[in-house]
Amino acid sequence: MRAFVALDLPDTLRIALSAVQDRLGIDKAGGRAVDEDQMHLTLVFLDDQPEFVLADLHGELDRTRWPALTLDPRGLGTFGGDRVTSVWAGVAPDPVLAALQAKVAQAARGAGIDVPRRRFVPHVTLARFGAQGAPGPFNAGVAALSGWSAPPVAVDRMALMRSHLGKGGSVYEVLADYPLGEDGPLG
Repeated sequence: MRAFVALDLPDTLRIALSAVQDRLGIDKAGGRAVDEDQMHLTLVFLDDQPEFVLADLHGELDRTRWPALTLDPRGLGTFGGDRVTSVWAGVAPDPVLAALQAKVAQAARGAGIDVPRRRFVPHVTLARFGAQGAPGPFNAGVAALSGWSAPPVAVDRMALMRSHLGKGGSVYEVLADYPLGEDGPLG
């Protein structure tokens, strides 16, 4: 089962991100915008895992008390280098978010999942482009909006998600969720 752990975004942030998608003109540029109700911030991508491994991870995530978290959305960026394959909205660096991500990655490794060790770049994907990448004028539009920001938002839950791949893109299903802010800081 293809899975990941992500932060669920409040509606106010989803609406703000949807407005950015509209300003970018993703459809006209040949991209596929992420549906507003599918927006999330991935903490750890788990790839394909057997159900029993995800059950072990769920047990660990469910036993742990997670800190309250506020996201400070700011900046737009791209992945793919010269051939832009996706556009994202960033989040200002935050030590609580970084610690949360590290703790989730540690829990995944403890459940036997091979999580690559790489720099965490907190972001919400706004659009994807095929192998041809985004056209140059679109990339200039992203650069023009690179200073975008939205008011900080409290996030109150994290979720273990399943990704169903389809012709129209991925559809995400919540397998379990975990409240944030129950018992204070990570220990």
